[in-house]
Amino acid sequence: MGLYFEVPSFREKEALPSLWKFLSFTQNFGLDLKHYGTFSHAWSLCVEEHFYLLLPVTLVIFQSVGRFNRAGWLLLVLFLVGFGTRLYSYNVMYAPYNGKENSWLYWYKYVYYPTYNRLDGLVIGVAIAAIYTFYPNLWHRISKQGNILLGAGISLLIVAYWLCEDQQTMIASVFGFPLLSIGYGFIVAGAVSPTSFLYGWKSTISTSIATLSFAIYLTHKGIIILTHKLVAGTDWTSDWILLVCVMTSLIGALLLNLLIEKPFLRIRNGLLHTKK
Repeated sequence: MGLYFEVPSFREKEALPSLWKFLSFTQNFGLDLKHYGTFSHAWSLCVEEHFYLLLPVTLVIFQSVGRFNRAGWLLLVLFLVGFGTRLYSYNVMYAPYNGKENSWLYWYKYVYYPTYNRLDGLVIGVAIAAIYTFYPNLWHRISKQGNILLGAGISLLIVAYWLCEDQQTMIASVFGFPLLSIGYGFIVAGAVSPTSFLYGWKSTISTSIATLSFAIYLTHKGIIILTHKLVAGTDWTSDWILLVCVMTSLIGALLLNLLIEKPFLRIRNGLLHTKK
């Protein structure tokens, strides 16, 4: 975030939302992409922060009243409520702008970005973790079908791709997000199942990409902008420019991982070890 505010050349667009919206993790509410589209991909960080802040508090409340064993119903409620919030957002908040000039801006603003419309992936992920941790017998039965889970996940993603071909339709907006989440959830469940062909597959490339994925996500837009400025005026083809952008994005992510992520992880682990 500091790069975006302190180094204007790192910005992919002209203006940033106010600093307080990033610090309060509210940037994804009412986001105006036309005027404040820089670092727009931080919207997902806001969703994650809201979920991981409120979920533990809610679970503590469930535990304090002796209802922790029923907390799983909360995930189901959140998943189902998402259909209602997206339907309302589409029909009430976005519909007045549908079909008008720059209607896509309002679709992103009212349907795509808000936290209450985008909890599906997190809910599915936590549900898988909860079954794995608290219901070992159920997980044992599920994990026997690893390859079937993978196949089901891929099939659901194909259907979701077809359903979301025009993402600004009501069907795609209301049902597309959860269908994608369920599809990826099946793939995750299948991949961690011992019966899956992916379970024992060790890949240095995929491990490296996974390690750098968060750093790539944070920095790729700014690095691509800087790369385009560096190669401006050359006679390079678009294919070569794309390759160079991929390389510079990976290098930038690697530097962030080595200089920021790993040192702070060592500090965190040291503090946790000291407390023990």
